[in-house]
Amino acid sequence: MSGLTAIAALMNGFRAVTDITRALLELKVESEVRGKVVELQSVIFSAQEPAMQMWSELLSAHKRIEELEKELATLRAWEAEKKRYAVSRPTSKRRPV
Repeated sequence: MSGLTAIAALMNGFRAVTDITRALLELKVESEVRGKVVELQSVIFSAQEPAMQMWSELLSAHKRIEELEKELATLRAWEAEKKRYAVSRPTSKRRPV
């Protein structure tokens, strides 16, 4: 192998080492990013559970409010209707048997 060929082979080898090292560094960074993504997803999933629980409680509270509003409307309607009635006492006359 001539000197120029050996130098070219050596340069190609160093270039390959450099390329592989860059790829490894990218993999390391990519791996760290993946790790952080997994960590972030875990935090998001952990936050979703209480959020879903709160949403469920909110829907239950809303349903209860609707029920109470209907009950209140019924009571108000009865208050208005009962004003139309008069209280009377039954007479004490008895029918013959």
